[in-house]
Amino acid sequence: MFEAVLYHDYYVLRDQHRLDKAGSAGAQMIFLAWVFNVLSILSIWFVYLKYTVNPYDLEDTWTWLQSNVVLIRAGAILVLCSLYMIAYLIYGGKQKMAHVAKKYTHLNEDDKKSLSKKGANYFYGSMFLAIICVILAYGIYIL
Repeated sequence: MFEAVLYHDYYVLRDQHRLDKAGSAGAQMIFLAWVFNVLSILSIWFVYLKYTVNPYDLEDTWTWLQSNVVLIRAGAILVLCSLYMIAYLIYGGKQKMAHVAKKYTHLNEDDKKSLSKKGANYFYGSMFLAIICVILAYGIYIL
């Protein structure tokens, strides 16, 4: 699935005649998709906790989170940096994009469009789902 995102990136860059920019954009898209997926899961988990846990326990958890904001932010920065490095090591770089380009050129035009569409659907679907889940969780938190 993640290679489909790379195919989509290559397809877009090829059509825009910007292949010199290929290398890290696909890895950044994969990283963002991972972040969107994590946001979706955390939002759904928050909604689950809101309706299944004793409200007093939830208030204690919320108080603990508010008192450890600096620790949580530092941990989030470390996790995000680690995820980006993993995404870049696995899916980034000119060498990986050259490999994707080589595989991509051997496909027929229908397969190229299909793979590019799968990558775009995964990326934009992850983004849309994250936005919906965060809005839903925020709306439930306000109620």
